[in-house]
Amino acid sequence: IDTLRLITMGFGMYGGNNDGTGYGETVMKNADPAFSGVPYYSYESDNENDGSWYSVRGNIDYQRTSRKLKDRMFTLSYKINARPSTSNSRYGYTLNHVEPGWEDYVNKTLAGQRSDGKQNSSEHTFQADYTTPIAKIHTLETGLKYIIRNNHSDNNRYDKDENYDEDRSSHYKHLNDILAAYVSYGIKVKKFSGRAGVRYERTMQDVKYTEKPEQSFDADFNDWVPSASLGFKITDMSNIRLGYNMRIQRAGIEYLNPYVDERDPLNVSYGNPDLDSEKSNSVNLNYTLFTQKFNINASVSHAFVNNSIEQYTFMDTERPNVSVSTYG
Repeated sequence: IDTLRLITMGFGMYGGNNDGTGYGETVMKNADPAFSGVPYYSYESDNENDGSWYSVRGNIDYQRTSRKLKDRMFTLSYKINARPSTSNSRYGYTLNHVEPGWEDYVNKTLAGQRSDGKQNSSEHTFQADYTTPIAKIHTLETGLKYIIRNNHSDNNRYDKDENYDEDRSSHYKHLNDILAAYVSYGIKVKKFSGRAGVRYERTMQDVKYTEKPEQSFDADFNDWVPSASLGFKITDMSNIRLGYNMRIQRAGIEYLNPYVDERDPLNVSYGNPDLDSEKSNSVNLNYTLFTQKFNINASVSHAFVNNSIEQYTFMDTERPNVSVSTYG
């Protein structure tokens, strides 16, 4: 706008789709070689699947610099990110052989199915930041951020006769409101520089199941996120810096969605809506040297997570030979 005011805008998108078919053959034998001649059962499977995904993102930022102090700055920002996707699949099975006593299990496990799904994640971010020098050696930074994050997932399941399966279908909404505030203090004295800050985040989750409202729930989280760094200017061309940072990672809808994926009847998977936010910690030591002929940048870092979100698999006690995967 002028020498003190600036507006910037950006927009981008990408997307794709897939279309595929598959064929497989499964034979279940006794683990003991002495009894593995005749299988318990065997079947052939065929499937068709297609899907699409897109990502649309944009931002607009306003920056205002002080006329008296060039390092005093105020900014307002807005960002949007939307990620819609679809997925459709059909699975059919042909039974080749089954031993007596396994008929009920096989008939239940190998029921043909079709599913169609729509997922969408949208995120709106509003942010305000202010930084100002204090005297000659101090710097103060502070800011607020508000994120509205909505995740929707609709998965419809049908049996081989095209009858709607309400028990195995899922209509799921995960609404996130995240409010954050931070303050950071920096100091620079001769060859030494330092910075310390803390961010507070409050996450308000509202999880709704439109067809099964009795399973809906709310969950709130409060996280304190510290950071610190210390630097020393060895010469005009080299410096060394030690820093600590914490990061918060919240589970996405693919980790939270309780929809049971049974496309492979022997390997079932679903999400866990009770996951907490993941906290990762990192310590970094960095050395930098600049010369007229070459530059050197060397670093050593250590990172650790005490509550990482991981996928694990267990055997279903109610259905023999079926493994179940979820997150914890």
